[in-house]
Amino acid sequence: MASVHKKQQQGRVSWVVRYRDPQNRNRSRSFARYKEAYAFRSEIESKINLSTWSDPRGGKTSFDSWAASWLAGKVNLRASSLTRDETYLRLHVIPAFGSIALARIRPSDVQAFVRHLQEKKKLAPRTVRECYRICKNVLETAVNEKLIPENPCRGINLPKLTGDERRFLSAPEVDRLASSIESHYQTLIYSAAYLGLRWGELAGLRVENLDLLRGQVRVWGSLEEVSGSLRYVGWTKTEASRRTVTIPPFLVQMLARHLEGPQREFVFVGPNGGFLRRSNFGKRHLKPAALRAGLAPLRFHDLRHTCAAMLIDQDCNPLEIQKRLGHKEIATTLGIYGHLYESSDTKINDALERAFDTGRSSGSLFVPSEVVSELPA
Repeated sequence: MASVHKKQQQGRVSWVVRYRDPQNRNRSRSFARYKEAYAFRSEIESKINLSTWSDPRGGKTSFDSWAASWLAGKVNLRASSLTRDETYLRLHVIPAFGSIALARIRPSDVQAFVRHLQEKKKLAPRTVRECYRICKNVLETAVNEKLIPENPCRGINLPKLTGDERRFLSAPEVDRLASSIESHYQTLIYSAAYLGLRWGELAGLRVENLDLLRGQVRVWGSLEEVSGSLRYVGWTKTEASRRTVTIPPFLVQMLARHLEGPQREFVFVGPNGGFLRRSNFGKRHLKPAALRAGLAPLRFHDLRHTCAAMLIDQDCNPLEIQKRLGHKEIATTLGIYGHLYESSDTKINDALERAFDTGRSSGSLFVPSEVVSELPA
């Protein structure tokens, strides 16, 4: 507990509050008046008991120096995610807070930061939220280390996600797109639309993970682009992404024909056998093919959306779709594609009506006599 001690030096009297912080380190602070020292002692004891104490010297740490420590400690991130966070931090977050002491940052400063990104820099809502997420995480670690008592990233109004305009191609439109692209990439188009894999999962699909006899593809790794360099990573981003996906019979035959010829390590490669680069493929091949097919604008990721839409149209269970797409949470699947289930309420009503009719005809349902008299014959 804290204690107050009288100190007299060169004829001047002061009052010293001594206490041990939560890390069991000795602390002290001097006051000219006993009343002030006593009030501080009560405040310190309350903060320590309630676990709200923070190091008054730690709050003087500048945001940019603490952010550098935070970034250096992110050892659990993939290289691509680390590069993304470092880029947002360097381009947007550090310029806003820079050398400001952690303890001086207020919620109003964070709100002004968000507004600046949205209105001045004209960043997309998703990018603004990513920058805010990084800022919040940096300050949250400062709270955890007792440098500041609480995170100023609270009660912040963030821009709403309007959602990217998603395209859902029909089966004939997938055929049209595939026929409009170079034959070397036709199987890639069908695989994206009927397997629902992400770009990195398809571009990084090893031949050894393709089992055509069983009609399965094992999604084990992916191709990543970090600072302009491509590399294969032998594990997926999340545990849910590591999955086995069944292959429709027609696509099994396409893949078998696609793999005829010299052996290679990856299923989908460039004309010279090298890695596929997403930006180059989109600009040189997908965009021209979509224009020729009358389907522009079209992103490669829209083919993944197409797969989900086809599965929903075939009344597939949302959990099955979640597993096939490799979403970690069912909420993600429903959040992206839930609006495609709009007709399901009518199906539910029809099913309940049929259940009622079945029970009524068998006499197993109890219905009050006054309700029965009002029911149609």
